[in-house]
Parts: sequence; C-alpha cells; structure tokens
Amino acid sequence: MKQRFAGVLALAWVGLISSSARAQEDEESPRPERPHLWRASVRASTVYFPDADKGLAPLSNAYGTDALGDLVPVNQPPFEAVFGTRHRLLMEGELERDLWQGFGSVGVGAGVAYSEFYGTGYHQVEDSSGNLIYIKSSDGTGFHLITAKLFATYRFDYFVPDGIPVVPYVKGGLDWVVYWEQLSSGAITQGTSGSALGLVTGLEATAGLSFLIDFIDPLIARDMYTDLGIAHSYFTAGWTWQDIQNDPSNLIHKIFNSGQNGPSTLNLSASFFNFGIELEF
Repeated sequence: MKQRFAGVLALAWVGLISSSARAQEDEESPRPERPHLWRASVRASTVYFPDADKGLAPLSNAYGTDALGDLVPVNQPPFEAVFGTRHRLLMEGELERDLWQGFGSVGVGAGVAYSEFYGTGYHQVEDSSGNLIYIKSSDGTGFHLITAKLFATYRFDYFVPDGIPVVPYVKGGLDWVVYWEQLSSGAITQGTSGSALGLVTGLEATAGLSFLIDFIDPLIARDMYTDLGIAHSYFTAGWTWQDIQNDPSNLIHKIFNSGQNGPSTLNLSASFFNFGIELEF
C-alpha cells in the first residue's frame, strides 16, 4: 500500500514538473509555432497625394482675389488650385489567404482604400473684355476616392519561429479606383468635360517590413491565440507605388476595356509611405 502511494506521488510530482517546464518554455519562447492561414491588416498613410496635375500646365484663366478685391492670377494646375498641395490621409484595409507556406509564405488577397480632399471651387464669369474666366468662390467642394484591389503577396517569415521578429514582404496587383467630386450641397460637380465621376484602373506594388510584437507581452499574445485564434500580431511599414491612369499606353486599362483606350480620366497614380497593424489567424 505504501509502495503504491509512493508511486502515485512520484507520478504526480513528475507531471507537475513537466507542466511547469512547459509553461515556462511557452513564456520564454519568442514565438511558439501557431498555425495560421489568414491575415488581416489596417494601414494608414499621412503623405498621400495623387498625380492628378502631372503633365498639366497652370491655369491661365483662373483668378483669386486679394484683400482689396482685385483679381490675382492663380498660376496653379487644376487639382492644386482647388485642393491645395497638402498631403492627405489614406486609410486601407486588406485580407489575405496563404496558399503556400515553406521558405516564406505565398498568398493572395483583396483590399479597399479611401481618401478625400476638401477645398474651394471656382465659378465662371465674363471679364471686362467678354472673355470667360474662373473666379475662386467660397463654395466648398470635396474630392473622394475609393480603391478596390486584388493582389498576390510573398512574406519571408521562414525564420520567425527561430525568434527573428522582422519579416520583409512584397505584394503587387490590380487597382480599380472610383472617384467623384462633390459640392457642399451634395451634388456631383459638373466640369467642362462632363460629370466629375469616373473609374480608373491600374497597377500597384508595395515593399515593406513587418515587426512581430508578440514578444512585448508573451502571455497576452498566448491568450489572444487561445481565446481569439489570433496567432501573431505585427506592426507593419511599407512603401507603395501606383500607376493608375486611363492612358492609351496603360496595357492594364486596355485589357479591362477589351482593347479600347477608353475615356480619358484623371491620373491618380501616387507613391507613398504607409504603416499599420497586421493580425494572423
């Protein structure tokens, strides 16, 4: 009886030591291997500004007024004349699915982005010689962009399980951008070439780094995986290049339009830095 009791006590003691060792190993491990296939991210850029005025000359018939009410030439291209030169906020959300995990991860994804610009428009009048000119008004106007994107991605995360928390990544794909200019009354602006509402297609590529932040508090990271299924959390920063214009030289636009050049629209190409949070699950 005493031998049986001693045996049970010994097994319990071994189990306790083993459990403690496993718990300590989980806490000290920089990144326990946690299976995941999906990735969601939210990003922002505070330096976004499209190339809407690229190749366009300053307006020759647009004027503002000085303190005395005299007309002063604007001498700015159209987009800059209305919305200024200050960079604006761009918000992005993306969802990815890994298709292969080996020496890094290869996946596909989809995303949306939104940005808006606000300024003051111009109204058309006749000058003393009977010529039509544009005078800056006090009416507010807004320019809005919504981007839908499809892309492929590669992440070099092979060494993350070994405790290296930095993951280089690249991604590239197709963009569809819907834009519209809207008056403060809510009406779509009517320009000289028709309604200021359109669709532009193009390409996008991003290169950046993701930084694993699980190590900041391994216990919270483990609880997030146990309770929410979030395998890993990252802070991410990258540089994005976009070629979004319905120019006859844009092959992607021709493909989308069955070989036709399509209508001429704004050049919404841009290059910008972005940063955000990324979750794997």
